[in-house]
Amino acid sequence: MSLFTKDETFDIAISYTRGDKGELKFDTEGEIETFTFRRPNWQDTRALMSASVIVSAQTGQAIVDPYRMMDMKIKTLLKDWTIKKDGEKVEVTPENIDKLEPDLVQYLYNKLNSTLSITEEVKPTEPSK
Repeated sequence: MSLFTKDETFDIAISYTRGDKGELKFDTEGEIETFTFRRPNWQDTRALMSASVIVSAQTGQAIVDPYRMMDMKIKTLLKDWTIKKDGEKVEVTPENIDKLEPDLVQYLYNKLNSTLSITEEVKPTEPSK
């Protein structure tokens, strides 16, 4: 096990169907697409935060733009997917990510954050001597 995260990847599989009005419905028994992400390192985290901060013209206060953060995080960490169009695999590019349905991007972003978050509390321990 290494403390460095350079090329470690993980998959998020999403199952979906279309509703009567064409809307996406997730976690259903329908089609499945798999998205492969790279685990972020410290450099990624700093770059994502820096790129997502905006300064209010009225107050001068720095705030994180959640949509910019979502966009940057997906475009930085998404490395592959199983999406096909007309039987051909669609390449993962920033332009193709921009063409994804907004509901899919939001759902994927939530799944990504859930996967990357610490799931159990880690209590500090005394260093061994």
